[in-house]
Amino acid sequence: MNKYPQSKLIILSYGDILYENGYKTRLMGEMSLIQKYARYQKYLISFEKKDSYRRNQSRIKKLTKELSPQIKCHIFPRQNRWQFDFFRDINFFINLLQQKNLTAGIIHAQSLYACYMAIWAKQKFPHLKVIFDMHGLAAAESKVSNHNLLVGLANRYIEQICLHKSDHIITTSNGLLDYIKKNYINISPDQISVLPCLTTIKSSTDRPKLKLPTKQFIACYLGGVQPWQGLPDVVNFVKKHHLYLLCITNQPEHINPHLQPLAADQYQIISIAHDQVQDYLSLCDFGLLLRPADLLNQISFPTKFAEYLSAGLLVIHNGTIHDINQIITSNPKLGINISKKKFSKFLSLYKKNQAPYRQTTKKFAQQNLVWSKYKLKLHNIYQNLNKTKILYLLTTNFWGGAQKYVTDLAGHLDPDQYIVHVASGGEDNPGNRLRLTLDKNQITYFYLPRLIRRINPITNTLSIFDLIKLFKTHRYNIVHANSSMAGFVGRLAAKFTGIKKIYYTCHGWVFNEKIHFLRRSLFQSIEKIGAGWSTKIFCLSEADCQTALTNNISRQDKLSTIPLGVNIDQIQKQSQVTQPEHRKILKTINNWPKDKIIVGTIANFFPSKNLELFTKIAGQLIQTNPHYRFIIIGHGILFNQIKLQIHTQNLQKYFLLTKKLNNPYPILKLFDTFLLTSTKEGFPYTLLEAGVLRIPIVSTGLDGIKELITHQKTGFLVSSFDSTDFIPVINHVTKNLKLSRQNSDNLFQKIAKQHTLRQMIRKYCQIYEG
Repeated sequence: MNKYPQSKLIILSYGDILYENGYKTRLMGEMSLIQKYARYQKYLISFEKKDSYRRNQSRIKKLTKELSPQIKCHIFPRQNRWQFDFFRDINFFINLLQQKNLTAGIIHAQSLYACYMAIWAKQKFPHLKVIFDMHGLAAAESKVSNHNLLVGLANRYIEQICLHKSDHIITTSNGLLDYIKKNYINISPDQISVLPCLTTIKSSTDRPKLKLPTKQFIACYLGGVQPWQGLPDVVNFVKKHHLYLLCITNQPEHINPHLQPLAADQYQIISIAHDQVQDYLSLCDFGLLLRPADLLNQISFPTKFAEYLSAGLLVIHNGTIHDINQIITSNPKLGINISKKKFSKFLSLYKKNQAPYRQTTKKFAQQNLVWSKYKLKLHNIYQNLNKTKILYLLTTNFWGGAQKYVTDLAGHLDPDQYIVHVASGGEDNPGNRLRLTLDKNQITYFYLPRLIRRINPITNTLSIFDLIKLFKTHRYNIVHANSSMAGFVGRLAAKFTGIKKIYYTCHGWVFNEKIHFLRRSLFQSIEKIGAGWSTKIFCLSEADCQTALTNNISRQDKLSTIPLGVNIDQIQKQSQVTQPEHRKILKTINNWPKDKIIVGTIANFFPSKNLELFTKIAGQLIQTNPHYRFIIIGHGILFNQIKLQIHTQNLQKYFLLTKKLNNPYPILKLFDTFLLTSTKEGFPYTLLEAGVLRIPIVSTGLDGIKELITHQKTGFLVSSFDSTDFIPVINHVTKNLKLSRQNSDNLFQKIAKQHTLRQMIRKYCQIYEG
């Protein structure tokens, strides 16, 4: 479990929820879902204008009654946000959180300035998570409302802060989401969601009593006098087509002058509570959404759209609202775009088909535009905020031990607690085994073409910038780098980005290889520098941990040894399944003599695997016993070189070189001896896999390997890289079956006790959560 479970949920408002408007309608719709989330302690904290707060004590009481008893409601008067007094509200809010023990939880901020307050609180209490419920663009609204230039600039600046600092962003439309991505920030898809302005469909037996004409079509305008709502266009449209206008507004005294072009018997103004709107809408035929073609409307999703449809009204619009235009274009019976069709011609058609149109709009609203349909989506947003977001970074996607290690970790972390991504350089190949494995486990993968293995100052520097962009976009809690180059550039980029937890796994120290002393010194220096940026360095063996201390790579407190673990049941199960990739191999094996002795290995054709020694040993074993046969499963840069060496020794009929297999276990279980000739290993998976299948092991005596293989107890070790030293050992293993089986059983028991995948995952999670 997380150290700070997000059990407290604060809905923070810095707007006019004491008035009947779209802001309140949306907030109350979300509250109808929130009150059903039993795992949260729920609070509504709202800051209202001073004059509204003083005049509307009765509305405060009414609002409190509308809410579920499970939601604790606190409403306070607010300062003038355009003066420095606004910071008094921020300090008041921070003190309130401390007094009520709300310093760890989720703040769901319902407006720009509510989010700004929450961001300040987050600076004080880092365990708070902030959701920015972005109802629109405050900067664009300022421009349309004829505010001064400084107000618009201030709003845009605050929007940038809130978008960058929030843990999750909710937008009301896809249009707004696209605008944010294009103009503000690069953002991860799992950190932004679209939650449209919806409605709550309720059944009502009482039909409101209004004096409305029976021989005219009735159009409804639901809104106020704000410039972006297009009231002048509504008036002109109603007048032109001789419709009757029912105007539902919370600003009756302000809206009346705007309706003067209409005759007194051509319209009616009413002001009602938000929960009565649907009843009055049902008296009408059309809902009007005739908006100016400006940015504010393009990115909006007015609540009235869902309310019109849920009441059975056909929506009359002019195509200026992006999302609504898309919906009606895909579902033509929901409304009509008057910029494309003549409304007068449509009226005659509508007269004959009113009932089907009303049924269609109601059905669509019930299926798509009601709050109850979004209960799970909002709950998942809250749940994801509790999760730790982690990126595993690899230098290459070329399949090997590090890639298996990362996919094992990424694929077995609890999805209810972690959001996992993987990134690597390598080849941009969709059929790559790493990518296929991650896709199978539904883990997001990023390909980084400029992340390369070799040292190249220009390309390496560019890869750092690529990583910084990736980290800023996805805002990871943890970056866990693997292998030398990814370890260096990844840790540097994470440090620069401000990521708090930076981990690195050493899969064997590069400077332990047989390389020139200048290169060895360079790699030691790189590892020392990278260690300074690390929260923790993981070693796969105690030997690697001691090497780090001996070479002054890092302090003891930063080092942690966590051995590899494998899924025993999965390996045993997969060893019983032969697939098309095995057929040709099995056919070759079946053509070998029945008394054959198979010595094999699983290793990539890299210098550190020392496969030249493997082929030399093979040539000498053939001289002692012609029944020996050899299998190498793997691929890599030295493949042709090893193949040529086999030909040079005239060993073709004794050897089988096969590509890297997705499932090597049906072939591995046929080995009589597993031979490892590596000059450098951290802690090889292949020995664990051979041990699970009880294959006798002969290996070079590297320090990390000695922690798994005890000579003549769990396997056999050769302390040199001289081929002649291997011959008597391998002959001894293949001739003494009883001893070999005892060693194999001992190794299996050791793996079952100390090297299971479950144990490995648990150890990493304990550190991740610490």
